[in-house]
Amino acid sequence: MLGHLYLMKGAVKDRPRVLDRIQIIEEQGHRAADLIRQLLTFARKSDVEKKPFDMRPFAKEIAKFIEPTVPENIQLTMEVADVAMPVEGDAGQIQQCILNLVTNARHAIEDRLKDEDGDWRGEIRLVVRPAWSLNDRGAKGRCFREVKAEAPARLVEIRVEDNGCGMPSEVRARIFEPYFTTKETNRGTGLGLPMVLGCMEMHQGCIQVESKPGSGSAFSLFFPMIEREDEAGGSGQASETRLPPGQGQTVLVADDNHPMREVLREVLEDADYRVLAAGDGEEAIRLCQEHRAEIRMAFLDKVMPGRDGLAVARHIHMARPDVGLVLMTGYEMTEMLSRDPLVTAGVLRLMRKPWRMDELGRLLRDMLDEAEELDTGEA
Repeated sequence: MLGHLYLMKGAVKDRPRVLDRIQIIEEQGHRAADLIRQLLTFARKSDVEKKPFDMRPFAKEIAKFIEPTVPENIQLTMEVADVAMPVEGDAGQIQQCILNLVTNARHAIEDRLKDEDGDWRGEIRLVVRPAWSLNDRGAKGRCFREVKAEAPARLVEIRVEDNGCGMPSEVRARIFEPYFTTKETNRGTGLGLPMVLGCMEMHQGCIQVESKPGSGSAFSLFFPMIEREDEAGGSGQASETRLPPGQGQTVLVADDNHPMREVLREVLEDADYRVLAAGDGEEAIRLCQEHRAEIRMAFLDKVMPGRDGLAVARHIHMARPDVGLVLMTGYEMTEMLSRDPLVTAGVLRLMRKPWRMDELGRLLRDMLDEAEELDTGEA
Protein backbone atom coordinates (compact mmCIF):
# COMPACT_ATOMS: atom_id res chain seq x y z
CA MET A 1 0.00 0.00 0.00
CA LEU A 2 2.74 2.45 0.95
CA GLY A 3 4.64 1.59 -2.21
CA HIS A 4 1.64 2.39 -4.40
CA LEU A 5 1.07 5.66 -2.54
CA TYR A 6 4.72 6.55 -3.17
CA LEU A 7 4.20 5.98 -6.90
CA MET A 8 0.96 7.98 -6.89
CA LYS A 9 2.72 10.97 -5.33
CA GLY A 10 5.14 11.05 -8.23
CA ALA A 11 2.29 10.87 -10.75
CA VAL A 12 0.32 13.80 -9.26
CA LYS A 13 3.15 16.03 -8.02
CA ASP A 14 1.61 19.03 -9.84
CA ARG A 15 -1.74 18.62 -8.02
CA PRO A 16 -1.22 19.84 -4.42
CA ARG A 17 -4.73 19.05 -3.17
CA VAL A 18 -4.45 15.43 -4.31
CA LEU A 19 -0.96 15.25 -2.79
CA ASP A 20 -2.35 16.45 0.53
CA ARG A 21 -4.96 13.66 0.55
CA ILE A 22 -2.37 11.05 -0.37
CA GLN A 23 -0.16 12.32 2.43
CA ILE A 24 -3.00 11.82 4.95
CA ILE A 25 -3.55 8.24 3.74
CA GLU A 26 0.19 7.64 3.81
CA GLU A 27 0.48 8.78 7.43
CA GLN A 28 -2.30 6.35 8.41
CA GLY A 29 -0.48 3.64 6.48
CA HIS A 30 2.72 4.28 8.42
CA ARG A 31 0.78 4.03 11.67
CA ALA A 32 -0.74 0.74 10.52
CA ALA A 33 2.73 -0.55 9.61
CA ASP A 34 4.03 0.48 13.03
CA LEU A 35 1.10 -1.32 14.67
CA ILE A 36 1.88 -4.50 12.71
CA ARG A 37 5.51 -4.32 13.87
CA GLN A 38 4.33 -3.79 17.42
CA LEU A 39 2.02 -6.81 17.31
CA LEU A 40 4.76 -8.98 15.83
CA THR A 41 7.21 -7.78 18.47
CA PHE A 42 4.75 -8.61 21.26
CA ALA A 43 4.13 -12.06 19.77
CA ARG A 44 7.82 -12.97 19.48
CA LYS A 45 9.19 -10.96 22.45
CA SER A 46 12.02 -9.62 20.28
CA ASP A 47 13.92 -6.37 20.65
CA VAL A 48 12.31 -3.12 19.60
CA GLU A 49 13.86 -0.80 17.05
CA LYS A 50 14.89 2.12 19.23
CA LYS A 51 15.75 5.57 17.93
CA PRO A 52 16.33 8.88 19.76
CA PHE A 53 13.43 11.32 19.61
CA ASP A 54 11.90 14.15 21.62
CA MET A 55 8.66 13.40 23.45
CA ARG A 56 7.46 17.00 23.14
CA PRO A 57 6.76 17.10 19.35
CA PHE A 58 5.85 13.40 19.46
CA ALA A 59 3.07 14.04 22.00
CA LYS A 60 1.71 16.97 20.01
CA GLU A 61 1.64 14.85 16.88
CA ILE A 62 -0.08 11.90 18.55
CA ALA A 63 -2.94 14.18 19.65
CA LYS A 64 -4.10 14.23 16.02
CA PHE A 65 -4.33 10.45 16.15
CA ILE A 66 -6.06 10.18 19.53
CA GLU A 67 -8.76 12.85 19.18
CA PRO A 68 -10.87 10.98 16.59
CA THR A 69 -11.01 7.92 18.88
CA VAL A 70 -12.69 9.84 21.75
CA PRO A 71 -16.44 10.53 21.34
CA GLU A 72 -17.76 14.07 21.71
CA ASN A 73 -19.49 13.33 25.02
CA ILE A 74 -16.08 12.78 26.64
CA GLN A 75 -13.80 15.76 27.25
CA LEU A 76 -10.18 15.11 26.21
CA THR A 77 -7.47 17.45 27.51
CA MET A 78 -3.74 17.30 26.83
CA GLU A 79 -0.90 18.90 28.75
CA VAL A 80 2.58 18.69 27.22
CA ALA A 81 5.46 20.31 29.07
CA ASP A 82 7.19 22.93 26.95
CA VAL A 83 10.66 21.50 27.46
CA ALA A 84 12.81 19.00 25.59
CA MET A 85 12.16 15.43 26.76
CA PRO A 86 14.58 13.22 24.78
CA VAL A 87 14.20 9.46 25.00
CA GLU A 88 15.38 6.48 23.02
CA GLY A 89 12.61 4.16 21.94
CA ASP A 90 10.24 2.80 19.34
CA ALA A 91 7.81 5.64 18.60
CA GLY A 92 5.27 3.30 17.01
CA GLN A 93 5.12 1.09 20.08
CA ILE A 94 4.85 4.02 22.47
CA GLN A 95 2.08 5.50 20.34
CA GLN A 96 0.18 2.23 20.53
CA CYS A 97 0.63 2.11 24.32
CA ILE A 98 -0.96 5.55 24.65
CA LEU A 99 -3.81 4.59 22.33
CA ASN A 100 -4.48 1.43 24.39
CA LEU A 101 -4.62 3.45 27.61
CA VAL A 102 -6.92 6.09 26.09
CA THR A 103 -9.20 3.36 24.71
CA ASN A 104 -9.42 1.73 28.15
CA ALA A 105 -10.17 5.11 29.72
CA ARG A 106 -12.95 5.70 27.21
CA HIS A 107 -14.51 2.30 27.97
CA ALA A 108 -14.32 2.94 31.73
CA ILE A 109 -16.14 6.26 31.28
CA GLU A 110 -18.77 4.68 29.02
CA ASP A 111 -19.41 2.02 31.68
CA ARG A 112 -19.89 4.71 34.32
CA LEU A 113 -22.14 6.77 32.04
CA LYS A 114 -24.70 3.97 32.17
CA ASP A 115 -25.24 4.67 35.89
CA GLU A 116 -24.84 8.46 35.98
CA ASP A 117 -27.67 10.97 35.74
CA GLY A 118 -27.74 14.71 35.17
CA ASP A 119 -24.79 16.76 33.99
CA TRP A 120 -21.97 14.32 34.79
CA ARG A 121 -19.34 14.44 32.08
CA GLY A 122 -16.58 12.00 31.33
CA GLU A 123 -13.02 13.33 31.20
CA ILE A 124 -9.73 11.93 29.92
CA ARG A 125 -6.52 13.78 30.68
CA LEU A 126 -3.23 13.04 28.91
CA VAL A 127 -0.11 14.56 30.49
CA VAL A 128 3.46 14.37 29.16
CA ARG A 129 6.03 15.90 31.49
CA PRO A 130 9.51 15.45 33.00
CA ALA A 131 9.71 13.51 36.25
CA TRP A 132 12.56 13.37 38.74
CA SER A 133 11.38 10.51 40.91
CA LEU A 134 9.24 7.40 40.79
CA ASN A 135 6.86 6.33 43.51
CA ASP A 136 7.56 2.58 43.57
CA ARG A 137 4.14 1.82 45.03
CA GLY A 138 2.34 -0.21 42.36
CA ALA A 139 5.08 0.19 39.74
CA LYS A 140 5.47 -2.83 37.48
CA GLY A 141 7.97 -3.94 34.88
CA ARG A 142 11.59 -5.00 34.64
CA CYS A 143 12.77 -1.43 34.37
CA PHE A 144 15.79 0.79 34.94
CA ARG A 145 15.59 0.04 38.68
CA GLU A 146 16.78 -3.51 37.97
CA VAL A 147 19.28 -3.04 35.15
CA LYS A 148 21.13 0.04 36.44
CA ALA A 149 22.93 0.66 39.70
CA GLU A 150 21.12 3.95 40.10
CA ALA A 151 17.87 5.27 38.68
CA PRO A 152 18.33 7.84 35.91
CA ALA A 153 18.43 11.44 37.04
CA ARG A 154 15.52 12.36 34.80
CA LEU A 155 12.45 10.53 33.59
CA VAL A 156 9.62 11.27 31.17
CA GLU A 157 6.13 10.54 32.48
CA ILE A 158 3.20 9.87 30.16
CA ARG A 159 0.08 9.87 32.32
CA VAL A 160 -3.46 8.96 31.22
CA GLU A 161 -6.19 9.80 33.76
CA ASP A 162 -9.93 9.23 33.58
CA ASN A 163 -12.93 9.71 35.85
CA GLY A 164 -14.53 6.43 34.81
CA CYS A 165 -15.78 3.52 36.88
CA GLY A 166 -12.39 2.62 38.37
CA MET A 167 -11.25 -0.84 39.42
CA PRO A 168 -11.48 -2.86 42.63
CA SER A 169 -8.22 -4.25 43.98
CA GLU A 170 -8.91 -7.81 42.80
CA VAL A 171 -9.30 -6.60 39.21
CA ARG A 172 -6.34 -4.25 39.43
CA ALA A 173 -4.15 -7.18 40.51
CA ARG A 174 -4.88 -9.05 37.27
CA ILE A 175 -5.01 -6.38 34.57
CA PHE A 176 -1.59 -7.28 33.15
CA GLU A 177 -2.45 -10.96 32.70
CA PRO A 178 -2.79 -11.85 28.99
CA TYR A 179 -6.43 -12.34 27.92
CA PHE A 180 -7.83 -11.19 31.26
CA THR A 181 -10.64 -8.71 30.59
CA THR A 182 -13.77 -7.46 32.30
CA LYS A 183 -15.23 -6.20 29.01
CA GLU A 184 -18.03 -7.89 27.18
CA THR A 185 -17.41 -10.03 24.09
CA ASN A 186 -16.17 -8.14 21.00
CA ARG A 187 -15.17 -5.13 23.08
CA GLY A 188 -11.79 -6.20 24.40
CA THR A 189 -9.16 -8.89 23.82
CA GLY A 190 -7.38 -8.76 27.17
CA LEU A 191 -4.11 -7.99 25.37
CA GLY A 192 -4.03 -4.18 25.59
CA LEU A 193 -2.43 -3.78 29.02
CA PRO A 194 -0.10 -6.81 28.68
CA MET A 195 1.16 -5.20 25.48
CA VAL A 196 1.73 -1.93 27.34
CA LEU A 197 3.66 -3.74 30.09
CA GLY A 198 5.73 -5.62 27.50
CA CYS A 199 6.55 -2.36 25.74
CA MET A 200 7.67 -0.73 28.99
CA GLU A 201 9.93 -3.68 29.83
CA MET A 202 11.52 -3.52 26.38
CA HIS A 203 12.19 0.19 26.95
CA GLN A 204 13.49 -0.39 30.49
CA GLY A 205 10.63 1.70 31.78
CA CYS A 206 7.99 1.29 34.49
CA ILE A 207 4.22 1.54 34.62
CA GLN A 208 2.33 2.73 37.70
CA VAL A 209 -1.42 2.26 38.26
CA GLU A 210 -3.78 4.13 40.58
CA SER A 211 -7.47 3.23 40.67
CA LYS A 212 -10.46 3.02 42.98
CA PRO A 213 -14.06 2.04 42.22
CA GLY A 214 -16.06 5.15 41.40
CA SER A 215 -12.97 7.38 41.37
CA GLY A 216 -11.47 6.63 37.99
CA SER A 217 -7.98 5.41 37.08
CA ALA A 218 -4.56 6.83 36.28
CA PHE A 219 -1.80 5.02 34.39
CA SER A 220 1.70 6.52 34.37
CA LEU A 221 4.43 5.34 31.99
CA PHE A 222 7.99 6.27 33.03
CA PHE A 223 10.79 6.34 30.44
CA PRO A 224 14.46 7.13 31.15
CA MET A 225 15.62 10.31 29.44
CA ILE A 226 18.75 10.09 27.34
CA GLU A 227 21.59 12.36 28.36
CA ARG A 228 22.27 14.23 25.13
CA GLU A 229 19.24 16.24 24.12
CA ASP A 230 20.70 17.09 20.70
CA GLU A 231 20.45 13.42 19.75
CA ALA A 232 16.66 13.55 19.76
CA GLY A 233 15.49 15.32 16.69
CA GLY A 234 11.94 14.57 15.66
CA SER A 235 8.89 12.54 16.56
CA GLY A 236 10.44 9.18 15.85
CA GLN A 237 8.96 8.93 12.37
CA ALA A 238 11.69 9.00 9.74
CA SER A 239 11.05 11.60 7.08
CA GLU A 240 10.64 10.20 3.59
CA THR A 241 12.98 11.18 0.81
CA ARG A 242 13.00 10.20 -2.84
CA LEU A 243 14.97 7.07 -3.59
CA PRO A 244 18.55 7.63 -4.75
CA PRO A 245 18.29 7.62 -8.57
CA GLY A 246 19.75 4.74 -10.46
CA GLN A 247 21.62 4.66 -13.74
CA GLY A 248 20.09 1.54 -15.18
CA GLN A 249 21.68 -0.85 -12.64
CA THR A 250 20.12 -4.33 -12.71
CA VAL A 251 18.36 -5.34 -9.49
CA LEU A 252 16.96 -8.78 -8.74
CA VAL A 253 13.71 -8.83 -6.73
CA ALA A 254 12.60 -12.26 -5.49
CA ASP A 255 9.35 -12.59 -3.52
CA ASP A 256 6.55 -15.15 -3.80
CA ASN A 257 4.01 -12.48 -2.75
CA HIS A 258 2.96 -11.07 -6.14
CA PRO A 259 1.64 -7.64 -4.98
CA MET A 260 4.72 -7.05 -2.82
CA ARG A 261 7.04 -8.09 -5.62
CA GLU A 262 5.33 -5.94 -8.23
CA VAL A 263 5.17 -2.76 -6.18
CA LEU A 264 8.86 -3.05 -5.29
CA ARG A 265 9.62 -3.61 -8.96
CA GLU A 266 7.62 -0.50 -9.96
CA VAL A 267 9.19 1.63 -7.23
CA LEU A 268 12.70 0.66 -8.35
CA GLU A 269 11.91 1.11 -12.04
CA ASP A 270 10.47 4.53 -11.27
CA ALA A 271 13.88 5.42 -9.81
CA ASP A 272 15.63 4.28 -13.04
CA TYR A 273 16.75 0.81 -12.02
CA ARG A 274 16.31 -2.24 -14.26
CA VAL A 275 14.47 -4.97 -12.38
CA LEU A 276 14.46 -8.75 -12.81
CA ALA A 277 11.54 -10.25 -10.86
CA ALA A 278 11.29 -13.81 -9.55
CA GLY A 279 8.37 -15.51 -7.80
CA ASP A 280 10.36 -18.18 -5.96
CA GLY A 281 13.88 -19.23 -5.06
CA GLU A 282 14.41 -21.52 -8.07
CA GLU A 283 13.43 -18.80 -10.51
CA ALA A 284 15.75 -16.39 -8.69
CA ILE A 285 18.66 -18.83 -9.12
CA ARG A 286 17.85 -19.21 -12.81
CA LEU A 287 17.82 -15.44 -13.34
CA CYS A 288 21.12 -15.18 -11.48
CA GLN A 289 22.68 -17.67 -13.84
CA GLU A 290 21.24 -16.04 -16.96
CA HIS A 291 22.22 -12.49 -15.91
CA ARG A 292 25.29 -13.28 -13.84
CA ALA A 293 27.36 -10.36 -15.17
CA GLU A 294 24.55 -7.78 -14.98
CA ILE A 295 23.04 -8.05 -11.50
CA ARG A 296 24.35 -5.41 -9.08
CA MET A 297 21.87 -5.70 -6.21
CA ALA A 298 19.31 -8.25 -4.98
CA PHE A 299 16.27 -7.95 -2.68
CA LEU A 300 15.31 -11.46 -1.53
CA ASP A 301 12.32 -12.57 0.54
CA LYS A 302 13.35 -14.84 3.41
CA VAL A 303 10.54 -17.39 2.98
CA MET A 304 9.94 -18.59 -0.60
CA PRO A 305 9.07 -21.89 -2.27
CA GLY A 306 11.99 -23.87 -3.61
CA ARG A 307 14.99 -22.17 -2.05
CA ASP A 308 14.57 -19.50 0.58
CA GLY A 309 16.13 -16.06 0.36
CA LEU A 310 19.12 -16.96 2.52
CA ALA A 311 20.03 -19.86 0.22
CA VAL A 312 19.69 -17.60 -2.82
CA ALA A 313 21.88 -14.97 -1.14
CA ARG A 314 24.59 -17.55 -0.51
CA HIS A 315 24.44 -18.69 -4.16
CA ILE A 316 24.77 -15.12 -5.44
CA HIS A 317 27.61 -14.29 -3.07
CA MET A 318 29.59 -17.37 -4.14
CA ALA A 319 29.28 -16.37 -7.80
CA ARG A 320 29.46 -12.59 -7.42
CA PRO A 321 30.85 -11.31 -4.08
CA ASP A 322 30.41 -7.71 -5.27
CA VAL A 323 26.59 -7.89 -5.50
CA GLY A 324 24.71 -5.98 -2.79
CA LEU A 325 22.32 -8.29 -0.92
CA VAL A 326 19.18 -7.51 1.12
CA LEU A 327 17.07 -10.14 2.90
CA MET A 328 13.43 -9.13 3.45
CA THR A 329 11.38 -10.75 6.21
CA GLY A 330 8.25 -10.16 8.24
CA TYR A 331 9.22 -12.92 10.64
CA GLU A 332 11.43 -12.94 13.70
CA MET A 333 15.11 -12.14 13.22
CA THR A 334 16.14 -15.40 14.86
CA GLU A 335 19.46 -15.96 16.58
CA MET A 336 20.44 -18.29 13.75
CA LEU A 337 19.83 -15.56 11.14
CA SER A 338 21.59 -12.84 13.12
CA ARG A 339 24.65 -15.10 13.43
CA ASP A 340 24.78 -16.12 9.78
CA PRO A 341 28.27 -15.37 8.39
CA LEU A 342 26.86 -13.21 5.57
CA VAL A 343 24.98 -11.06 8.12
CA THR A 344 27.81 -10.74 10.65
CA ALA A 345 30.23 -9.82 7.85
CA GLY A 346 27.94 -7.01 6.72
CA VAL A 347 27.49 -8.64 3.30
CA LEU A 348 23.78 -9.41 3.75
CA ARG A 349 21.58 -6.57 4.97
CA LEU A 350 18.20 -7.13 6.65
CA MET A 351 14.98 -5.27 5.82
CA ARG A 352 11.94 -5.86 8.02
CA LYS A 353 8.51 -6.08 6.42
CA PRO A 354 6.41 -3.99 6.17
CA TRP A 355 9.29 -1.89 4.83
CA ARG A 356 9.35 1.89 4.61
CA MET A 357 10.50 4.01 1.69
CA ASP A 358 13.16 5.77 3.75
CA GLU A 359 14.58 2.39 4.81
CA LEU A 360 14.61 1.18 1.20
CA GLY A 361 16.35 4.41 0.17
CA ARG A 362 19.00 4.04 2.87
CA LEU A 363 19.80 0.47 1.81
CA LEU A 364 20.02 1.49 -1.85
CA ARG A 365 22.35 4.36 -0.96
CA ASP A 366 24.57 2.07 1.12
CA MET A 367 24.88 -0.44 -1.71
CA LEU A 368 25.51 2.26 -4.34
CA ASP A 369 28.24 3.80 -2.17
CA GLU A 370 29.79 0.39 -1.59
CA ALA A 371 29.76 -0.38 -5.33
CA GLU A 372 31.35 3.00 -6.06
CA GLU A 373 34.15 2.28 -3.56
CA LEU A 374 34.80 -1.10 -5.21
CA ASP A 375 34.90 0.49 -8.66
CA THR A 376 37.31 3.18 -7.42
CA GLY A 377 39.52 0.56 -5.79
CA GLU A 378 39.68 -1.50 -8.95
CA ALA A 379 40.52 1.59 -11.00
